[in-house]
Amino acid sequence: RVVVADALIRAYRPEDRRQKLAPHFDVLSFATVIIPLNPGTYEGGLYIQNGASASARLEVDCRRFGSFEKGDVLCHQYDVMHGVEVSSGSRYSLVLWLADCQESVEAGTTPWLRGAAESGSPYAQFLYAEASRTGTYGVPHDLKVATHFLHSAAAQGHALSQHQLGMAYWTGRGVEGKSDAKCLELWGLAADAGLAAAQVDLAKSHRHGYLGLAPNEAEARRLYLLAARQGHADAAAILREWG
Repeated sequence: RVVVADALIRAYRPEDRRQKLAPHFDVLSFATVIIPLNPGTYEGGLYIQNGASASARLEVDCRRFGSFEKGDVLCHQYDVMHGVEVSSGSRYSLVLWLADCQESVEAGTTPWLRGAAESGSPYAQFLYAEASRTGTYGVPHDLKVATHFLHSAAAQGHALSQHQLGMAYWTGRGVEGKSDAKCLELWGLAADAGLAAAQVDLAKSHRHGYLGLAPNEAEARRLYLLAARQGHADAAAILREWG
């Protein structure tokens, strides 16, 4: 049994300069239902990203691979990272967010996260860790709990968790103490997996000599370039300024 938590119309139109939606999770929705309203009239569309890099994107809504047709519906769970990129035309869809009960909707809570995290899902562990770190979605603010689940997800190779855990060691918050070495190790793992945010943070460290590194412009450029090729705007801007 589920209830509708929210309903919205998504519009991606050139005149609005809104043709993209960055990869994200619908955390407040136990399951999301997407109903295309004008299938086949645009290029690009919805994609699923099952990895850290943009190369891990699976385009599920484009003409090349057989776009949605009238009457088609797509459903996905809260732990599926997805986004939208429309290269031409306008795209409209009806989106329904579903929750487990009305009480969760009214309270803005996500009771499904904890159980999935404890069952070992690295995606749920990352999302629950973020909720614990920020004290959102009805989850108590607890940095130690956040770190526990980040460690578990990072050990499974989850790049977003590796990057966030590296941030914890950089600041010393929620961990046993600051550690440049652990931060660099974790950011390196996430960067090697293709996570653009980690590539940029590592590039900054090499460029400016942070985290005990000797300044290394060549390595910084390499990492910025990797991130820019994935569409990271800040990395591209830095490379343009650098010349």
